[in-house]
Amino acid sequence: MTEFFTKDYTGEAFQLFGSLHIIALTIILLFNLSFIIVRRNPDGRLRKFLRYSMAIILVCNEIGWHIWNWATGQWTVQTMLPLHLCSVFVSFNSYMLISRNYLFIAHKPRTASLMDILPPWPILHHLH
Repeated sequence: MTEFFTKDYTGEAFQLFGSLHIIALTIILLFNLSFIIVRRNPDGRLRKFLRYSMAIILVCNEIGWHIWNWATGQWTVQTMLPLHLCSVFVSFNSYMLISRNYLFIAHKPRTASLMDILPPWPILHHLH
């Protein structure tokens, strides 16, 4: 398992739409579809639990990213300050989930989420 967390990964190359990629995309799709079920559930405790869980996962993922970069000797002030768009929105979304203040949701372009999971195909260059 440690081979996946090394600085220079030497395993198999990523295979676009391979079996592991399809499994990961299916998990993401099912996770997103589960919001429909939660939305229709009148129990506020479940919603609150999921909101706090997602906020904790976001913060732990960001902290883990910083720890991994520090452990592999890649952490620098120039690259790891939370000034990149993704890091800023991790902070905003965590705050939004905990406080239920949805002001920031209108400022993130909807296409940014798609760009997170789509490969950088040349055709996407023309969508700017």
